[in-house]
Amino acid sequence: MEIKKLGKDKEFIDIEFTNSKKKRLAEEIDSGVYYYGINKGTYYVKVDTENAYKIRYTFESVKDKKNTTKKKAVSLKQKKTEKGLFVLTEEKSRWYKLTLKKAQTLKLTFNASTGKYGFDYTIKDSKGKQAASGDFSGKKQFKKKLKAGTYYLEVSPLSSGSYSIKWN
Repeated sequence: MEIKKLGKDKEFIDIEFTNSKKKRLAEEIDSGVYYYGINKGTYYVKVDTENAYKIRYTFESVKDKKNTTKKKAVSLKQKKTEKGLFVLTEEKSRWYKLTLKKAQTLKLTFNASTGKYGFDYTIKDSKGKQAASGDFSGKKQFKKKLKAGTYYLEVSPLSSGSYSIKWN
């Protein structure tokens, strides 16, 4: 959703995003582009300002695969893209499994439509030893030489929104 202030007035815009029961899910204090992961339903946007403004929104449908534990990890295949979604107030991570048949440089492309904080990721080997970690919002490339074996990628929400991961 994009909320754009029109004109050059420096007054802030107060924005509130609520569900159908008017429960506040998110609050912002200025115009900009905001990404919210939400389930199907009715939502309201309250804008409090004396400025003129414009609202534009789009929807992207993302199927949740329920891969919220290491045991339910979705296999990430080379040259394939996996999509995921974190809804507002969600705290459960998403898990992916990667199998390297030989030592190689693992190259991943992360792409996120998210709030200001993005998502964290951690890559661990099958014994739980951390091989890499970081965060992403927008587009990010990851490269690291890893030994042959099975690895698990955990993606954790710092904001709501959608993401994609491609193993290049």
